[in-house]
Amino acid sequence: MSMHAKCTILLVLSSAMVYGCGPSKEERKVIEALNKTKELADREAYVLDVDLDTDSDDAVFRFEAEVLDKDGDPIGKISGRRVENFGTVIAHRAWYDEVDPEEVKDMRAWERKEREKRRERWRQRRAERARKGEDGPGPQPGGEERPRPPFSGRRR
Repeated sequence: MSMHAKCTILLVLSSAMVYGCGPSKEERKVIEALNKTKELADREAYVLDVDLDTDSDDAVFRFEAEVLDKDGDPIGKISGRRVENFGTVIAHRAWYDEVDPEEVKDMRAWERKEREKRRERWRQRRAERARKGEDGPGPQPGGEERPRPPFSGRRR
């Protein structure tokens, strides 16, 4: 085998190893966005690794991340979504000083339970208002509700 062929093989293998290692671009973006949040800064915490679910066909990915304190001990879990090349949304936070770590081991199941708790509280409040005869404001008397202006796409 010639020296040129050996160098070519070495170059291809080394470049494959460089690109195959480390987090993806989207994972790096999620980690960067999470570490910039005020909530983590207030707790002197950071995220080191993210589990990004890239199995979906669309450009929206679910993520889960373990939050570590300044000593590297886990203090919570964060989950949310990342829109490819756009932004990151934190949907749920679970801090281990408020919730049992075993309870949030499966973050999706924990999110479903939390959602169901909120729905149940809403149903209870609504039933209480119905018993008191307070059904809420509804449409304004003497006319229909004013239509909303179309979305302009600009942030205010």
